[in-house]
Amino acid sequence: MFDTVEPETKSFLKNILKSISFFLGWMFFNVVVGVFMEYGDIGKSINIQNIIFYSITITVLIIFIIYLRKTWHKN
Repeated sequence: MFDTVEPETKSFLKNILKSISFFLGWMFFNVVVGVFMEYGDIGKSINIQNIIFYSITITVLIIFIIYLRKTWHKN
């Protein structure tokens, strides 16, 4: 089915699929760990679990943004 698709279009669609799947994986991690395991809930005061959770979340977000910039500036 995709044999007739031009290579440039195929590459573009792969970039879209990679970007969306990475973003959904990042969001799934945040929901499961942050909400269901309650590491994102600050409560009365900030504890070490909150700091570790938010540090990992922000670090992965920065890596994701760098990845997106490199991926989309190739084309």
